[in-house]
Amino acid sequence: MIQDSLFDLIVLKFKLRTSKNKAIAFGLYLGEIQFLKNIISAWIDQMQNYPIVIAHEREETYEEFMQVFPSLKNVYHIYLCRLNQNIFSRKEIKLYMSSDANGLQNIYSIYSFHGQPSKGLTFSRGKLDAYDALFLYSPLQKEALEHFVKTELGNNKPDYLSLYEIGYTKSDDVINGCWKRNEVLKSLELPVNNSTVLYAPAFNKNASLRNHGLEIIKELCSNINFNVIAKLPVDCLQPPENEYANGGVNWFIELSKFEKKYVNFQVL
Repeated sequence: MIQDSLFDLIVLKFKLRTSKNKAIAFGLYLGEIQFLKNIISAWIDQMQNYPIVIAHEREETYEEFMQVFPSLKNVYHIYLCRLNQNIFSRKEIKLYMSSDANGLQNIYSIYSFHGQPSKGLTFSRGKLDAYDALFLYSPLQKEALEHFVKTELGNNKPDYLSLYEIGYTKSDDVINGCWKRNEVLKSLELPVNNSTVLYAPAFNKNASLRNHGLEIIKELCSNINFNVIAKLPVDCLQPPENEYANGGVNWFIELSKFEKKYVNFQVL
């Protein structure tokens, strides 16, 4: 059950304050549980006696979390906007982790990011000010951070900021052999004997999806010896009214038309 009213939040604050162990909170945004799933799983396995607070952007993120962890108990659910109102402190929540947006000033916060560094947007003064620690994906991301510190911060990394090179946890399941190629292709109803091309465009204005996405997919699908998978960015999960996120287009509906025309195409 999602906690929303002020009374619910006060009750939750009391429960967490009187708990034997402080809670850990995960901030989830639409479509971004994929970047935190393995981290949450590792925490559950190692820290079973600690309460967990899942802070959701919207109802869909709550439903997405429950699909990934259907049997998880001892979990409290609240909206992110409520968690950010300084109702909670380090007396109730040990740390907060998110793959997006801002950390919490009154709770130790870790930024786990939601993709490799790109577009000059990976780092900013506001994000470094709001987080106490960064989970870095790769040497490339660390290099991007060092460049930002040198050019924007006068080569003075904030003393409070801790860095941890944890790797790209989203790819752990692939490296560890959890996914089997033929099984995945069969589940997508794609020919298992074909090589596969992945088209994973950015969501931004002037990126390939908005300018030439339909033409690119049509050209790729014209070769029946290749499977084509379009992996849309999480921003495309936003409603078409969100012009910034998708240019006013429901790309899942638009690209699903190709699934009816080409047996070697799937959109995810």
